[in-house]
Amino acid sequence: MVVGGLTIAVTAGAIVVNALGFQSGRHPAPIFAREGAPPHREPGPPAVPPVPPTRPSSVTSTASLPPQPGASAARPPARDAIADIIRSADTTGSASAPRAEPQRPVAAAQRALQKLGYTQLKVDGVFGQETRQAIERFERDRRLTPTGDLGPRTARELSAASGIRVE
Repeated sequence: MVVGGLTIAVTAGAIVVNALGFQSGRHPAPIFAREGAPPHREPGPPAVPPVPPTRPSSVTSTASLPPQPGASAARPPARDAIADIIRSADTTGSASAPRAEPQRPVAAAQRALQKLGYTQLKVDGVFGQETRQAIERFERDRRLTPTGDLGPRTARELSAASGIRVE
């Protein structure tokens, strides 16, 4: 306790001696400034605004330049790929994927899922997102590993439950 107080007193004394004896000139930001006195600033180089470079009078406009050989006068506007996708009818995220061909086993699975009440989708033979989700629900109900694919075991279970042959 005594050592801490002594340390604080010695430090405060060193600060005062440094401020009064070793510093030349005024402090740049004094705590107690005189009323109305401007703050002390070290003189520096005079502030001169930068001057932009000047152009020769022959290069003031590009309108009078001759067209470059092989360059067209007007460029066609750039295509916005995202806007094209939004405007198109297919906004399911498969804009570049070709349409899948209908498959007989998928159509049979869709009929079986529809008969069992797992989906209201149109039987088209195309393995889409709705078909995948219906197969996953069926697999969960039958305590199969929910893969969403029409594997051999899932096809057998669908055939047995619905009475529709799924290959």
